[in-house]
Amino acid sequence: MATATATTQTGVSEQNVNRWIKIAAAWHGFLALLGLAGIGWLWLFDESDTVVLIKTLATILVVIISAASSLAAIDLVKMRHRGRLLSLAVNYLAWLFCFFAVINRTGGFIGMNGVADHFGRSLPFLFIVFLGILIANMGKSPGPTRKTAGKLVAVVGTVAFLFVLGIVSAVRALFVGLSDPITLVLFIALIPLALFIWAIWRQPAASLLGAKNSDNEMLIGWAFLSPNLLGFLIFIAGPLL
Repeated sequence: MATATATTQTGVSEQNVNRWIKIAAAWHGFLALLGLAGIGWLWLFDESDTVVLIKTLATILVVIISAASSLAAIDLVKMRHRGRLLSLAVNYLAWLFCFFAVINRTGGFIGMNGVADHFGRSLPFLFIVFLGILIANMGKSPGPTRKTAGKLVAVVGTVAFLFVLGIVSAVRALFVGLSDPITLVLFIALIPLALFIWAIWRQPAASLLGAKNSDNEMLIGWAFLSPNLLGFLIFIAGPLL
């Protein structure tokens, strides 16, 4: 009954949601195989001067992510809520990796001093983004009007945040860097990763996978912690690479 209500409220058929969940399961199986292939390439074909310790740490990290992705695939097929949590975590971490790899390969970290100068001015807009997320998701049953208003606030805050940070010059540098094949592949990978985050996060998929309001609030809490992680990667870890 709860599933039928959720499907009616969102206007999305249960069959379509099931199809997205099955596709997401196949995607996670592909990611797991890709991770194993990456480990093989790292140890067998990588001729760079990468330190063995770094290779070992990278291998451990990829093994953990691949195992989590495999478990997510199994749980999504069996319609377990744990599969939703693992799917969101794996896709989010993979998206972050590709995103920062693209920034690094296009020389984005070189201009991080300039970004740091503008970050203080852009921070209020970042809080507007998360305020929009709160407006759209908090509460037991937010109505469509409040959801639309929250999304609009989040979009406006995101655009303003990026503009203050200097998104125009960054986009120019990005297009120049995409001439490199590896950078292009990493950039293209951002699209399906974001797509599956969106598909599994949405309320119809959450309902079918047995998510509770407390689960959604927990995910929103982790989203609030993300700026700390992003700030560490951009302003501390990134420039040290």
